[in-house]
Amino acid sequence: MEDLIHDLHAYIVRSPKRYREFKKFSIGITNANKILRDNDTRWISLYEPTRRVLIEYRSLTGYMYEHCNTVDKAKDLLFHLTYFQILLTLCGILPML
Repeated sequence: MEDLIHDLHAYIVRSPKRYREFKKFSIGITNANKILRDNDTRWISLYEPTRRVLIEYRSLTGYMYEHCNTVDKAKDLLFHLTYFQILLTLCGILPML
């Protein structure tokens, strides 16, 4: 799960072009919030990034679906976002944090 959050942040936020496209895509679907990065120096650093991924889940999956035919990384991220065990982990771990 940590890798998924890290990869989502790296794919969308580290590229100004992708971040603009994601924000434009997200309007009307979710709040178009920035995907947060986990912080290794804090013991509870996954709470806010996990929460943000769940809030932006519909936008993330839609955005990755649009790019999965042209970008392999988007295809991998879409697979991980829609894989039921990862989704259950995201939803199940948040209350424990």
